[in-house]
Amino acid sequence: MSELPDNWEEIKSDKAFWDEVKRKMEAGEIEEAKLYKKAMKHFASEDYDYELHELSIIAVLNSRVVFRVHFTEYQGGPTSSTVNELGGRFYIANWADPQMVIGPNDTIEDAATMLLGFCSAGTFTDAESNLPIDQMLKLCEQAVPMGGEFGVNGVKYVMTKDGLVPV
Repeated sequence: MSELPDNWEEIKSDKAFWDEVKRKMEAGEIEEAKLYKKAMKHFASEDYDYELHELSIIAVLNSRVVFRVHFTEYQGGPTSSTVNELGGRFYIANWADPQMVIGPNDTIEDAATMLLGFCSAGTFTDAESNLPIDQMLKLCEQAVPMGGEFGVNGVKYVMTKDGLVPV
């Protein structure tokens, strides 16, 4: 079972977020929705907070990915994590173990900066987003040690004293 984030009350009170979760459930975009109907029915009861949080994780992971970062996990294998948009705000739900919703953030950049700040420089290998390339390079600089290589939207860059430059 997931842990409730410190700001669970903020997430729980976000009407736009839950309206979008309900829309996704009704549209059949959340396969596990039937497991959480009772929690949605008793939304105000704290007895259902853990079930609602599980639903929020699933909803975030089934929403639009706006930023993805690839990195090497602790066991040495490749993996990735994403910033997703739901209800007009930006969340991370596939980083922590056990999983939890991290956010909300008002901008993609704020959420991406938070995500990139989770690991030491050199752990991340690539990032993808539809953000303008100048924004992406500026965001990703914090994830790359001097002389390190990093892929941005499929193009390899190297970190120099002037920032990320194409290899």
